[in-house]
Amino acid sequence: MEEVIQIPRIIDSFPDLGIVTLRAHPSATAYCLPATRTELFTGSIMAGQIFMDMRKLIKDFQHGPGIATGIGSFDLHPDFLNNGLLYITHAETFKGQPTDI
Repeated sequence: MEEVIQIPRIIDSFPDLGIVTLRAHPSATAYCLPATRTELFTGSIMAGQIFMDMRKLIKDFQHGPGIATGIGSFDLHPDFLNNGLLYITHAETFKGQPTDI
């Protein structure tokens, strides 16, 4: 086995967590799009870089500790290479309101 990419672990929560989901980049290059509980990354076979930090983008983003917090999953729009759209499931702090779907 050879390490080809290293994504930083989340160390500000217990337990410290790594990748929760991973998608191949639709350009069919060596790039991938991994996600931890709080961030989406873009990476080549040499390095990973933060693409989106959900803690900065979503006001009431809840990332832990506990089950079902942070980024649950994400998927790319079928035309992602042209429109840049992606879909995420994530947890937010409970505000006593019905679910916003």
